[in-house]
Amino acid sequence: MSEYILDKTLFIIRGLPGTGKSTLAHQLTPWVCEADQYFTKPDGRYEFDPAKLPEAHAYCEYCVEVLMRSVDNITKIAVSNTGSQRWEFQKYVALAQRYGYKICEITLTGDSFGSIHNVPDEAVERMKARWQV
Repeated sequence: MSEYILDKTLFIIRGLPGTGKSTLAHQLTPWVCEADQYFTKPDGRYEFDPAKLPEAHAYCEYCVEVLMRSVDNITKIAVSNTGSQRWEFQKYVALAQRYGYKICEITLTGDSFGSIHNVPDEAVERMKARWQV
């Protein structure tokens, strides 16, 4: 009996607001995790609270791990966050290694889509200034 080997991939999609991270993530897989999901209310309203960013990122990490541990053999997962500093997505690299997922890191540039969350220009400039390749 031959063993069926699943090709498991975690897409880590980084980029400034408006670069199309969410759009690409949803094109790659229906299994998308983003810190912004924490701030989206059941009725679709987006209510960002910078004081809750640590909770939002913990929630995103939790969602990724739940999908990786799923008995449904989810093979393609995307995590889509700004990730301006490399340490910000190392926890996802560790999860991928723990659960046997290959990592496909994608960095988006430009402003093709415009920020759907109306991120102020000053905040985007701060993100640009701290960006790590």
